[in-house]
Amino acid sequence: TSERTPEALALLGQGYRRIADPTRECEVLERLVTEFPKNPWSADGLLSLAAAYSARSDRAGVLKTLLRYQSRYPDTPLHTDYALWLAEELVESGSGEAAVGTLEDLLSRELKPSEKEKCRFLLATAYEISNQCEKALEIHESFLADFPESSRRLDCLLGAAACSKRIGNKEMATQRVEEGLDLLAKSGGS
Repeated sequence: TSERTPEALALLGQGYRRIADPTRECEVLERLVTEFPKNPWSADGLLSLAAAYSARSDRAGVLKTLLRYQSRYPDTPLHTDYALWLAEELVESGSGEAAVGTLEDLLSRELKPSEKEKCRFLLATAYEISNQCEKALEIHESFLADFPESSRRLDCLLGAAACSKRIGNKEMATQRVEEGLDLLAKSGGS
């Protein structure tokens, strides 16, 4: 193998992405990150590999690859976009406790308002699926106060209702469901 092999594999992966062949892109990038883990091309290769798995609708591959990146480069924080992607994949896969650390790290950074909104919503959901309803409810409630025009408002109201019910506050649960119904009525039910 030539010292340029990692670069060639990365460029070949980009070529397969351009012609929309995510299966071959995954094969080439997997070779890059497995055979040349210490090469500088490998870090970007892992992120490209996650994107290729996403193009194949392979959530498990995306999650495994992003976690692999995080494990391989623990002192290099994931770029905000990738960290949000990882957190979202963890939440979607039901790994709420694993998502909490990533999300709390993100919230300690300087975020754009849209990133902060998404991060806070995911954090509430992560706590909720981790059965930490008091913490989830606290974040849902602060989210509702801080982001009154959010497109995630209905989901947040329903999350707050579910958490309220689980901790025995039926009155609050009913109130949040009614607010959700009002929101739907105002938006025309869409």
